Amino acid sequence: MSFLDHIALCNTHDLSNYVSLVVDGDAVGHIRKDNLAHLDRFPDVFVRSGQSVSLAPNIESYEDRTAAVDMVVRALFEDGVLTGWRGEPYPVGGQWGGPHAFEVERAAAPFFGARAYGVHINGYVRKENGLHMWIARRADDRPVCPGQFDNM
Repeated sequence: MSFLDHIALCNTHDLSNYVSLVVDGDAVGHIRKDNLAHLDRFPDVFVRSGQSVSLAPNIESYEDRTAAVDMVVRALFEDGVLTGWRGEPYPVGGQWGGPHAFEVERAAAPFFGARAYGVHINGYVRKENGLHMWIARRADDRPVCPGQFDNM
């Protein structure tokens, strides 16, 4: 798949297959409908209403939200629903730099449809025959896109 094919794929989506994850009235993610049954196992944490899922109303603080969602995420990893645990807290909701609604294990962020951020660095080398770009390759043991091209 070419780089342009990846860009086109990222810009093609059908939200009819998703429900919004809402915290404090804001959509902080989009959960695939086929994943809702996994969350239904945790009615003390997640509440469904129409085309959205919310955290239970008694889970109000950032810390309490993070702890409640972490309990669910750990259970989903134990059950094999989620894979690739990284041990890296990842902010959900808000804009780059915060404030955020809660933190979740980074490998679980796609399950919740959390907005993904990253810092990308590109390396250029000027040689006699022109400008060249360094293209990194991800390690084969990475949980996401192993062995594929990446930024530095």
